Amino acid sequence: MDGRFDDDKSLVFQAGMNTAISNIAQNQRLALISIRIAPSVDNGLTGLIGAREIINRMQLTLRAMGVYSTGTAFRIELILNGRVSAGTYQPVGGSSLAQVCYHTGTTTVTGGETIFSFFVTSGGTNSQDLSTVRDIGTSILSGCNSLTAPTGVLNMYPDGPDVITITATNITNSASNSVNARISWTEAQA
Repeated sequence: MDGRFDDDKSLVFQAGMNTAISNIAQNQRLALISIRIAPSVDNGLTGLIGAREIINRMQLTLRAMGVYSTGTAFRIELILNGRVSAGTYQPVGGSSLAQVCYHTGTTTVTGGETIFSFFVTSGGTNSQDLSTVRDIGTSILSGCNSLTAPTGVLNMYPDGPDVITITATNITNSASNSVNARISWTEAQA
């Protein structure tokens, strides 16, 4: 009646690291988690272009993230469409139509755009609201024929879905540290 818009209730999906990344050198930026919508879907199953019948046009809305660190302070960044040096996507599971990539302690990120960042102090936890970050989806062309995280322009937006990568950069001179992250989101599935 008053023109107000209310979000519909939705499932809140999450992905989190089971193993922390440790001993990150000073000023080194490493990838923790990457997330994207699956390139194609049908019957609640995800796949690559051509593996399923429908191009996945859903929108993934970031909700929140949390980081736990020990030993040092970190700058945490969300990178949109950066190129990671390694990794393989897997289905999130359940009724989610997204795919997640958990990175190892040597995965670096180049390019892309920092769309959100914050600091987490030594030995602390930090939760951040991501509701002001725009939705991610895929281009009108879509694409992507690989579960391997893109290291070049192939299988990367606009030749595939948007990718969000969480990175951690050690901002102190201590190399005795660890960092662990989780992210949550909702999906506008049609």
